[in-house]
Amino acid sequence: GTLFWATSETLLLQPDQPGIWYSRDPLEDFDGVLTENSEYGHIDVPDNWFPDGAEITDMISYNDFLYVFFVNYRTRNGFWCAKVKNQGNEDNPDWVWDIIVGEDDTNPEPDDTAKYPPGMDRFRDNGANANGGATPVLFDNKVYVGTASDFILRLTRGHEPDDILGTLGGGQLFRFDENDDWERVMPPDSVGNGIVAELMSGWFNPADLYIWRFGSCGDRLYAGTFDIGSLFALGEDRIQTGIPELDLLLQIINRRHKSLRGFDLYFTDDGDNWFPLRLNGFDDHWNYGSRSFATYNGTLFLGTANPFYGCQIWKHPCECTDQPMQFDKDLVPKEIEDKAPNQGDGNKDGIKDSIQPHVASFPSYNGTDYITVVCDSECEQIISPYSFFETPDDPDYEFPYGIVGFILPCTQGEITIYFHGVHTLNNFVFRKYGPTTPGDLQTIQWYTLPNVVFGKDEVGAYARFTLINGQLGDITGVESIPIPPIIIDPGGPARKISTIPAINTWGLLLLSGLLFIFCLFFLKRKKAWQG
Repeated sequence: GTLFWATSETLLLQPDQPGIWYSRDPLEDFDGVLTENSEYGHIDVPDNWFPDGAEITDMISYNDFLYVFFVNYRTRNGFWCAKVKNQGNEDNPDWVWDIIVGEDDTNPEPDDTAKYPPGMDRFRDNGANANGGATPVLFDNKVYVGTASDFILRLTRGHEPDDILGTLGGGQLFRFDENDDWERVMPPDSVGNGIVAELMSGWFNPADLYIWRFGSCGDRLYAGTFDIGSLFALGEDRIQTGIPELDLLLQIINRRHKSLRGFDLYFTDDGDNWFPLRLNGFDDHWNYGSRSFATYNGTLFLGTANPFYGCQIWKHPCECTDQPMQFDKDLVPKEIEDKAPNQGDGNKDGIKDSIQPHVASFPSYNGTDYITVVCDSECEQIISPYSFFETPDDPDYEFPYGIVGFILPCTQGEITIYFHGVHTLNNFVFRKYGPTTPGDLQTIQWYTLPNVVFGKDEVGAYARFTLINGQLGDITGVESIPIPPIIIDPGGPARKISTIPAINTWGLLLLSGLLFIFCLFFLKRKKAWQG
């Protein structure tokens, strides 16, 4: 029966420090001025927690505690989560804090230290943390927590380039129970914190910097994102921050992400298995965020964040859990695959690609034609296939059909890539930019993949080769148990050129870059919004 709300404490002469207020009857208690002497109750945040300042992103009541989520302004620090409870009474409150995620070095007692590190330990090699903020929701007796990059906050507050770059990446999803035991749901905890986890963040789309809001309807939970790609429509390639490394990264995100701008919307019935409903802001790339959810009379309402042309409100009937939506799980939207040659049957096997998990069709990076990727029976699933431009430059080769990337959740598979509209691939080789020792980022370079067969059949010109987990052609090494085997493969047909263009200096500086960005900009999934 109590309302809690959070503010900045600027009125109390404590700039950049968060504050929490509460009241059982806000209208009755309102006296026109918010001060320490007002009728509203006030909860102090420990003074020495945030010497550089902080803000509260969200709060949730759970298990008789108020859980509070903080963005810490300290350089290279991730989100904090603490719970607070009144150990006194209404007339003489005694609000006692217990920090769960963060770093409480203010009290020497072991029981008073944080249970988990800031940002749930998503620290990058340079010390920056990609889980800068968080928002919670209660579902099935557990609290689910979506994380957010605080990239924009750090950019506007003048942080160093390394700190800003280190916060880029897709949102992650956690949950915790009444014992404050946390586990990562997306990507799963078993994946660890390496390159595979970064690839899987944001549901394989790190342009989804936030899991911004949750909504629930019936027995189904929905999660909406903030998609930074929408902002690139303002300036296209003219976006400049004055930070060369960051400018290059933003340009790569822009070009890689152009076709699917707009927020994404996912749902789950069990908390573990998530499926996409929309991937492009309801066909409006100016809808960069799913800002608010509400449920009324069996209908889910969603309000969009769209500062360019105004917000929108959409509604969707609550689905029954016994009528799950069906996907082929390659994360290519059905409407895209159905536009492939041969009425959506890119490999001419008589079955639409949109219902085959081992076949995926999608537009080439320049939008001139389609590419179809087929995996043989040894691997029955392709995930996140996409085509993008080649960067950094391969000085001796050109890539007229771009780079093709995808993930195979298998130990090995024979891959056939069809390039529709291409008459021949004679005199081509298959070039890849990645580690020559899979998993060792110190060995990244351009190289020619051996044993690639180029040919042409009734479908069109193709490149065919075999990939084996942990062998040349795979970005990652052999995954350890219990991580399932996974092959990550970017590459493309290239031909020798007679003149050598200048190497893209910043591209080479960012090569941890290409992997992170390629990870970064794999994309995306399947449209199934109804109503």
